[in-house]
Amino acid sequence: MNRFVAAMTVVAMMVSVGATDVADTIFLDTLGFEDDVDVVVSPNREFMVVPEEEEDGSPARLRIIDLDPATGRYLGILFQDDLALGYENGVDPIIILTEAAACLILVPQETEDGSDAKLTVLRTTAFGGFLDREDIELGDLGFREDVDGIWNGYTGAIAFFPLESENQLVRGVLAIDVDDADGDWGSCRLLSTDGRAACAANDSALWLPGLWEGMDPVAYEMGDRLRLALPVSTTTGSDLLFLDFDNDIVPGDVPPEFMTPHVSVKDANAGGPKPLAFPGYECDVDIVLLEPGQCEVGRSILIPVELDGTGDVADLYKVDQWGTAQWVYSMDGGDPNVTIKGYEKGVDLLKMCGLPGLDPPNRLAVPIENSTGADADLLILDITNLLLLAHLEDPALNPALTIPGYEIGVDLVRWTTIVSVAAVEGAGSDPGLLAFRPDGSLADAVFDPDLLGFVRSVDPIVAPVTPFPALIVPVGEDDGSDSDVIVFTNPPSLVAGYSMELVNPPLELSRCQWDVDLGLIDKSEPGELWLCVPEEPIGGGPGRLRFELTAGLPGDRVLALATNGVGALPASLYLMDVPTGNIILERNDLLGLETGLDMANGNGPVTPGDTPDFLLPTGIDRDGDPTIAWRDSPTGVAADTPKPAGSFLENSFPNPFNPTTTIRYGIENRSHVSLRVYNVAGQLVRTLVDDVQSPRPKGFTVEWNGLNDAGRPVSSGVYFVRLVAGSFTQTRKAVLLK
Repeated sequence: MNRFVAAMTVVAMMVSVGATDVADTIFLDTLGFEDDVDVVVSPNREFMVVPEEEEDGSPARLRIIDLDPATGRYLGILFQDDLALGYENGVDPIIILTEAAACLILVPQETEDGSDAKLTVLRTTAFGGFLDREDIELGDLGFREDVDGIWNGYTGAIAFFPLESENQLVRGVLAIDVDDADGDWGSCRLLSTDGRAACAANDSALWLPGLWEGMDPVAYEMGDRLRLALPVSTTTGSDLLFLDFDNDIVPGDVPPEFMTPHVSVKDANAGGPKPLAFPGYECDVDIVLLEPGQCEVGRSILIPVELDGTGDVADLYKVDQWGTAQWVYSMDGGDPNVTIKGYEKGVDLLKMCGLPGLDPPNRLAVPIENSTGADADLLILDITNLLLLAHLEDPALNPALTIPGYEIGVDLVRWTTIVSVAAVEGAGSDPGLLAFRPDGSLADAVFDPDLLGFVRSVDPIVAPVTPFPALIVPVGEDDGSDSDVIVFTNPPSLVAGYSMELVNPPLELSRCQWDVDLGLIDKSEPGELWLCVPEEPIGGGPGRLRFELTAGLPGDRVLALATNGVGALPASLYLMDVPTGNIILERNDLLGLETGLDMANGNGPVTPGDTPDFLLPTGIDRDGDPTIAWRDSPTGVAADTPKPAGSFLENSFPNPFNPTTTIRYGIENRSHVSLRVYNVAGQLVRTLVDDVQSPRPKGFTVEWNGLNDAGRPVSSGVYFVRLVAGSFTQTRKAVLLK
């Protein structure tokens, strides 16, 4: 990599380096893991859900692991189910923190051969203590590979799971009540082509087509109903189905009620001014839900479609919330300057909203590529009407630029407000990085064999460090013989920065594992930083969870990189300080990595995605997934509304205490504040604050004297102090010892 990094700034490479082990390592043995079935962290960081299974799918089990929310330390096993069926590739559990201060955990389970499936719904305390369970037996009607369930929690709180038998002959949709306020949680309705009775309420749905691999549904509220938009495969291509469910669930109803009829977007527009051909989808190129307030447009859906199998006939549709076509952009005849192209598997469209000084201020970057991967381009469209504003291969805009193609699953990222980056490569051509502006002009570009190439489904990420955000790009050879991480520190320059290997000699990195993302961790919170890494030997076998703890320094951003061993190089874990490139922790004893199984920290899977934290608008969750636009993420990440910078809840002092402890907290904005104490069963013990408060420069202090709301002393044990201030929630443990 010498020729590429020679042009980088030398200052970063002269930093004194020394990897130090400043924390203990804790291991927990596991059976192993299923591809792309994540370990999921609860929204309040109190526990994690660990789906385990051996390589052949049997045996399997499910465990809930107790965590200390302040440090992430593994404290014990709260729940264990040794009779789990197994898991389907790419279908994650969902954790929902309910209004009743409890958690509902939805765990899709399926045997390796697809002969038996069920959805397990666990009700726990907010701290992971087991309360109850429901098992929805599905028989051979299981889950489609890499098609996630989804939930919407505005009012009715309904979760949806698209279903399909292993032979794809039986299809279905499962809707589950996940609102525990009325006591009907876990009740369900099943729509299926064979009318099977998995729920108390069932409907025969012969009209349900098959599911498209890797295409997730989206869900949104429409007044009296929740609407599920479901991408499907038909005999003539594809379609988007709208299924409606009653959003006004009251006790005594049979929730969730299906509101017939279903709507086929293709059929609904067949006789209109903008008919939709719907030739097919590209696997894992997501449809995009635009909610009101995002990009200054009303609720609508952007649907990338292409002729399946060739990738050379492609369109982009925009439909409103009712499914009526608003605009159609054709890539195969809509503009003589844009040649026939389609989409690359797993490379999503990128929204660029609120652009300063530009008209229109809301735009869409669309990466396109033909079926051979030999011809590609990047379009800039007006997000309102899908009119072409520019494309990067325009010779009048960027002379002599040729985009060779894209790596599977490597998304575009926004580096700054007005600069985005695309990683491009094609067979027989040098890999490259393109820093482009929303008008389609290049801010910088580099094509160089020393970039090595890009790792399938491992995205570049952006770290919001000062004075400029840092672009972090993992690179590597396809055979794993060479890899590195390149960090660019001066946008939009693709020269100024450093190589992780050169900053830390004699470091030699082994390969990144497909679809195991880099981690970006905010160490600004006081106390210890922790990271959980799911490990499994290459080729399968018993695995383990590794808990790594390091001292936190306020203001730091830390890159977490786990690599798979190759040749003489071991599988390793590195924590690197982003501003300097220093390795602050190195472990060379990892068992190995499983494809798609991300590292996790107290904020959920460590996958920042395509948007820097400081650019997050309200309503977009931290991993950039456009299908998530509600208060709690289906991945368990309560990050839809960024945490106010001035809100905090400190550990009480003294802790342990007897008989009194002092609790200090602060709030960012004037809001209703509740500060309550719960026991380990999740029962309310004492309300300390329940009032509207305004921010104070030094925050607030409250004493708890170990009494409950009835004025009686509580017994020795662990208690949980929970602060809720507007959208901010945080929980700390307090231990009473008598």
